[in-house]
Amino acid sequence: MSLSLGERLIVPALIGGIYALLSGGFMVTANGSTPRMRVVWRYSLFFVLGSLYSMAWHDVLSLTLHWNGAWLGVVGLLAAGSIALCRRALEKISSFDDGVE
Repeated sequence: MSLSLGERLIVPALIGGIYALLSGGFMVTANGSTPRMRVVWRYSLFFVLGSLYSMAWHDVLSLTLHWNGAWLGVVGLLAAGSIALCRRALEKISSFDDGVE
């Protein structure tokens, strides 16, 4: 059973939108919408969307890279990249908070 192009594009975006709405909405309603939390939310959304799209395209990734678990490698790279980018953004925010530019 193969997924159509619409399913590969729309379903991950829909699930990612639900995640964004629930997590970002809770952050705003719980008065936790600080600059640090917005950065963490942004990069967690990047990771979730990337993971969902790599799951949706896992068969194409497997054929392209000749490895059945290629989507797991992509998710691992996304995790490492999300953590690195989030840490860099948080360090930048904390340097502005300390008055160092």
